[in-house]
Parts: sequence; structure tokens; C-alpha cells
Amino acid sequence: MAVFDQSRAAVLIDTLAETGRLRLACIAAGVSLKTASGWRTSHKAFAQAWDDALKLRVDILEDECLRRAVEGVERPVYQQGRLVGTVRDYSDQLLALALRAADPTRYGSRVDITSGGEPVQLDEGARAARIVQLLEVAHKRALMPPGDAATRREVVDVQAVDAAVDDASSTV
Repeated sequence: MAVFDQSRAAVLIDTLAETGRLRLACIAAGVSLKTASGWRTSHKAFAQAWDDALKLRVDILEDECLRRAVEGVERPVYQQGRLVGTVRDYSDQLLALALRAADPTRYGSRVDITSGGEPVQLDEGARAARIVQLLEVAHKRALMPPGDAATRREVVDVQAVDAAVDDASSTV
């Protein structure tokens, strides 16, 4: 491992924060990946700066995502090969991701089963019982002729499935 060089380490950290790419940061600093990793292991302050640079990079990426979601991006509009104007595109997907990151309880994936408005935490046994029952319902549905909606409603008695899950969770 090469001797720790403060100026090269600073270039590496700055480039890492800017690009988020270790290989490019090493090239910019003129050190090998092995040397950079060695410095990280043997110099606590350098390791902390490395971690801080990566966190800063995430902040930069988050800012760019929000900008694209909220302010949009100008795109050229061509007609018959000639530039006739621009249109501003917004990213609904990036906005949804930002909302999920900002408040996962309100905008995150729904994984809890709700009953009476309150989240129900199922243990593994109760969760397995619910999955088996839902698979049985799906199997019965698959065997029915298409368009037999009245029968489908009879088979899918969600309250009965939930009651069975409650029973299974109380016995586990």
C-alpha cells in the first residue's frame, strides 16, 4: 500500500462526493483501488470522510430527483426535422419515490393487513394460514367458468378468511 497522501486523499474524497463512483475517484486521485481501500482501513478520518462523501452524493441525487419531479425537465420538440419548441416533462415516478422516502408510513408499501382500521401484526403461523386460505380461494376461482360472478362472490368471503386468520393467530 502506498503511503497516505493527504492531497491525493482529498481529490479522491471530492471526486467520490461529486460522482459517487470509486473507480473514477481513484483515477482522479492517481491511486489504485487497493491503495484507497488500504487508506480507508488504516486512517479513521479518511474512512469517515469517505462515508460522508457517499452520504453527500445521496443528498445530491435526492435534490436532482426532486428537481426533475417538481420543476421538470425541458425537452426539445421537433416537427419535420426542425426544432419548433420545448415541452416540460415531470416525473410522477420520482415524486412518488420522494414521498415514500419522506413519509413511508403514509406513502410506503402496504404490507399490513388491516381490520377495523387498525393494523394487524401477524406472526409467521397466522401469515402462512392466511396465504393458504387465499390460495384456496384463488384455486376455486380458477376452476369457475368465466363470468360466473355471483358464484365468485360466494367463494370470496373475506370476512370468513379474516376470522379464520384471527383464530389461527390466537392458537399459535
